[in-house]
Amino acid sequence: MTASKFIGKIKTLCNDNGRLYGYIIPNPPIDNHTGDISFESADVRDISFAELSRGDFVRFETEVINKANGQPLVVARNIDATISGTIIFIKNNPSEQTFWGRIQCDENNFLGITNHLIFFNNNFLETVTSILRTELGIIDKKAIHRIRCGY
Repeated sequence: MTASKFIGKIKTLCNDNGRLYGYIIPNPPIDNHTGDISFESADVRDISFAELSRGDFVRFETEVINKANGQPLVVARNIDATISGTIIFIKNNPSEQTFWGRIQCDENNFLGITNHLIFFNNNFLETVTSILRTELGIIDKKAIHRIRCGY
């Protein structure tokens, strides 16, 4: 499994008396492997361990190492978590100290994203409501209710 690139989501981040490590849920699953993949903070390449969050998508390589008892263990190496791009639009509301916008991802990003990404610093429903009103001119309370309820 060495040197192949995989994608997964951060499941858990741990700080055990200064030892920083975590677990990744591979997506899609890795052939001939079940379960999560562990990693150490030293294997995070483009950002600091502290900048990672549960649910972040990452790209990684795997390596099989031998545990102290001689059993093989698959670990993540060379973990990347950054997708670069260009800010296309940003809207802020200084009185509420919130903002949201869109980023056009660079080509060949590890998630294969070709559409714009939406970023925000307030809650999701407020962001979607603001996008519907600002970008699409929708102020239909039924449409907003459907988004809130998930249908």
